[in-house]
Amino acid sequence: MQVRYGYQAPFILCVALTGVDLLLRLFLLERRNRPKEWFDESSGSSVTVSDVNSSTSKPSAKKVSTMRLLRLPRLWANLVISFAMGVVFNVFEPTLTVRLSTEFGYNSSQIGLVFLAQVIPTFVATPLAGYFSDKYGSKIVCLSTTLLCVVMVALMGIPNANTPGGIVPLIIIFAIQGFSSFAFITPVLPDLANVVQQQNPDGGDDGQGRSYAFFNMAFASGALVGPIIGGYMYASIGFFWMCITIAAVLLICTPPIYLYMGEPGKLIVRQRKAETPVTDGPCADVAPQTETAAAEK
Repeated sequence: MQVRYGYQAPFILCVALTGVDLLLRLFLLERRNRPKEWFDESSGSSVTVSDVNSSTSKPSAKKVSTMRLLRLPRLWANLVISFAMGVVFNVFEPTLTVRLSTEFGYNSSQIGLVFLAQVIPTFVATPLAGYFSDKYGSKIVCLSTTLLCVVMVALMGIPNANTPGGIVPLIIIFAIQGFSSFAFITPVLPDLANVVQQQNPDGGDDGQGRSYAFFNMAFASGALVGPIIGGYMYASIGFFWMCITIAAVLLICTPPIYLYMGEPGKLIVRQRKAETPVTDGPCADVAPQTETAAAEK
């Protein structure tokens, strides 16, 4: 776009997309601002009265303080991996572009096509990571894909103009790196939700918004630090050693995943349904229960 329409064209496109996003947000109606009958049309006003009576009879939900959340190691493990994701995903924006320009002689359009290799695999990575996270637990998915990302980030610095195959090895490595980075961040938000649910034994959700805010703060901090340290290391020690250093930093983030993420002491948590058919009696209509079997490595 920049080559064909000029330097200002990408910025104009981003402003237009942001304007559309702003309009959609202005027309968005939150649940608390909508009439209650929108959500429970079949029950009518009697449900409202019963809800009021039940709410007055039940004790108020227990509040979860911010300091209580920040004292949880499992929360910090998820925040560490969120920070690492922000660093890894953004460190190549200011560095790989210069690398492609100086080493391979690419222009802005060609560099943009190379960066598609990092983004396109995410359409496959996130649903797969979510599926396996539900089936085997968040810890094994996050740990295995993080280790894969460590290897790919370290290999990013090897291909150059003299490498057999030219740019192809770099694109393949970059695609796997994008796949693994989005795969290891996928289980983080569900795991954060589980952390908050454990602090609300009465079934409340106090602390959910703050836990997601911590996630955004950690990712934004990584997105801020990544380009800065990446650009500094690229100018100081070169692209290869920058990749090795970032891979080492990501590797340091793996012990908290194993120690605190997911179920304590369990690497794999399998979910399976065990059906117990009951043909008669008062329990005939009971739905099959879900059994959790944990396998320790």
